[in-house]
Amino acid sequence: MHSTRHDEFAASDYRLLQSHGILTARDGLRWTLIERSPGVYDFSSAVSMLAAARQTGMQVIWDLWHYGWPDDIDIFSAEFIRRFVAYAREAIKYISEYTMSRSSRRSTRSRSSRGRGARAASSIRSRTTAATT
Repeated sequence: MHSTRHDEFAASDYRLLQSHGILTARDGLRWTLIERSPGVYDFSSAVSMLAAARQTGMQVIWDLWHYGWPDDIDIFSAEFIRRFVAYAREAIKYISEYTMSRSSRRSTRSRSSRGRGARAASSIRSRTTAATT
């Protein structure tokens, strides 16, 4: 990621995809950066990509294991499964909380906008029905 600087340019990368009609992308969280010590999670490396997805409206399929795993884990051990499950739970929780805490303000505005739109659509349907009867 350092060579492409995608974490820095995610918003412009997402907008470029959208300009070509691509509205969903796969992007990766870096487990090696997120869990540097067993059971201690720091998602700061993902914040810029989460913010870019929110800012651009890009739907992202988050790849939790694209960039490898922490060095202290033997991938052929039962411990690996336990650690990956714990990491995946934390990632889902963080993404959900980040998304929900940021979208609650938007959804409040959207609900009030939808209310006006629904009233306008209802008014148009009423006029159309009256005109055709």
